[in-house]
Amino acid sequence: MKKAITLLLILVMLCSTIWADLGYELFQAVEDGDLAEVERLLEAGADVNYQNDDRYNCTALIWAVWVGHAEIVELLISKGANPNLINNEGKTVLTIATEENYSEIVELLKIAGAVE
Repeated sequence: MKKAITLLLILVMLCSTIWADLGYELFQAVEDGDLAEVERLLEAGADVNYQNDDRYNCTALIWAVWVGHAEIVELLISKGANPNLINNEGKTVLTIATEENYSEIVELLKIAGAVE
């Protein structure tokens, strides 16, 4: 029984590490504006709502909005990204898009149900 529990814990830790790595790679692809890589990572199991402590507690959607990648914003929303999570500064994606004057992204976010 102890071996089974130990193996289960190891498996959970490995999966957590893999998901965190995919989350980091997702952030890199978003930052690079690499739509195909974002899609590939999501299909590989990256958590669309993964929050990265190194990036102001951002999600990939928050980061995509911040850097102004409308196509990636649209993809992330279509894959289930939550448009109402906040970063460490208490900002939502709609707030960020509005502040940055990204009108196309603002419209995408409103359609997805984002609130400030």
